Amino acid sequence: MSAASNAPVLQSQQPPWTEIKPASTADKESFAYTSCLSRWPTILTGVIDSLVHASAALAYARNAQLAQERIDEAKALIESISKLKHDLARDRPLEPIVHSSTASSDGLDCRHYNAVVEAEHPTWFRASWLFAECHLYATLRAIFANSIHWQNFDPFALQKLQTLKSSGKAIRTLANTVNNIITAAASSKDIESVTNSAEGQKALFLEMATMSLWGNATDLSLLTSLSYADIQALQASSAEQQQAKARFILSNDLERVWDDVFAPLPTFSSVEERKEKGVRVDVVLDNSGFELYTDLLFADWLLSTGKVREVVFHPKNMPWFVSDVNPSDFRHIITALLSPEDFFLGEDGTAATKSSSGAVVETPEGIDPAYFADARGRPCSPSASYIIDSTSVTPPSVSDIAPAPPSSSGDDEMEALKSTAARWVEHLDSGRFRLSMPLDAELGRRAGAGDFWTEPMGYSEMEKYAPDLLADLQESALVIFKGDLNYRKLTSDLNWPSTTPFNTALGPLAGQANILALRTCKADVCVGLGEGVEEKVKAEDGKWRVNGKWAVVQLSLRT
Repeated sequence: MSAASNAPVLQSQQPPWTEIKPASTADKESFAYTSCLSRWPTILTGVIDSLVHASAALAYARNAQLAQERIDEAKALIESISKLKHDLARDRPLEPIVHSSTASSDGLDCRHYNAVVEAEHPTWFRASWLFAECHLYATLRAIFANSIHWQNFDPFALQKLQTLKSSGKAIRTLANTVNNIITAAASSKDIESVTNSAEGQKALFLEMATMSLWGNATDLSLLTSLSYADIQALQASSAEQQQAKARFILSNDLERVWDDVFAPLPTFSSVEERKEKGVRVDVVLDNSGFELYTDLLFADWLLSTGKVREVVFHPKNMPWFVSDVNPSDFRHIITALLSPEDFFLGEDGTAATKSSSGAVVETPEGIDPAYFADARGRPCSPSASYIIDSTSVTPPSVSDIAPAPPSSSGDDEMEALKSTAARWVEHLDSGRFRLSMPLDAELGRRAGAGDFWTEPMGYSEMEKYAPDLLADLQESALVIFKGDLNYRKLTSDLNWPSTTPFNTALGPLAGQANILALRTCKADVCVGLGEGVEEKVKAEDGKWRVNGKWAVVQLSLRT
């Protein structure tokens, strides 16, 4: 990493407990500078495009008058976003974020953002990276929140939906695999069975956690049948594969997580005992789409161990950093997977070729069919599509999983996917799965303590700015922080030497809770590496900090 000691630093963003400086957009050798120079303008162009495409689809809406009002307002929104893009490119000062009366219930708290902007007058290329990037997305949210017709529009929804659909083959394969594992665990009354044995559970934990880290299905084919031979195969014959995969994890505490956090916990065979005596696990979510799907699978498996009574998911309460999960994304993925034949219709060449309902979504040429389909892939007016109105997806309920005829395709993977989604609905209904904010929350609405996730400060300041949130997380046996942004905030996005211990980088947060960071490297900051590791990986891959090919898995225990 470049020496950025002379880069401008917002004094409000300098943690008082260290002299290490924050990453700055002024450092031309950093990914922060590259983000400001090219990534952010590209993202803003994509937001403008999303409004243009949504307006084109709305021209076919059933209520022509209302649709025209929305189209006209979209033009004003495009002007505001174009101005933001113009100011960014010319290194103009960041502006205070303004909320109109129409946005009074919106969850974006502008006070900290505006206090920093008004006191320190940062410009886009002379600001702390974390603050500037959060300010960018907060400003975007304010633009939509201040509107009349676009408050519930997620400008990144189509991109997230396309990512999910493009992963259809992997989603179905994983559903079949993990469904077999969980079914085997649930059907076994003997807690010393292969599925529930300490040996088997640890092997499965390492694989499931690694799946959640990388968000892919590699190596999980070994888990479909769970004899002792299979467990041994997982530990022995896949050792070479695991070693090859582990080479890209530069700091790996997964064994410690199982040995220090989960292994000491008792296993309860009855639901009643588990509900009374089992532990809670929290997941601070990162990306929607396939990554959210693997997070749900991991959480589903944790419940099957007999050790965990509930998993609490922490989404963002608004569109954030393009792909971050919000409540509507969470509702959408489960609702969509309840009818996978319709949702994946025509995707990736392997989905069903006929809708289970017989419905056909006919769309105008040049407009994405998603604008004319609901969460399950059934025809609807564009104004009622998930892409344009996130409130169109209501929380799934047990009534949505009434017995249905078998898949016309006879596809075992589709059946496993429906069973998996149905089980998740039951988890939500029983409280085994829980969101930290209302599942039916409208986009951008206040989320209580969860509003902190869209503040610009690092998590070392959680006790100061969100003491209720910290107290709640301390009730958890393990808090899993997913992804790159969470890692940046855990480490306060400072220019730490890579050998800095993870606990040191956590600052005052260290020792406050059991914290696990599952992170692929896509930003400059990286800590917890052994001596010589950075030099070795840098010689092999000069972009190792930012290209997502390398990862860290780091644990900090409560003291």
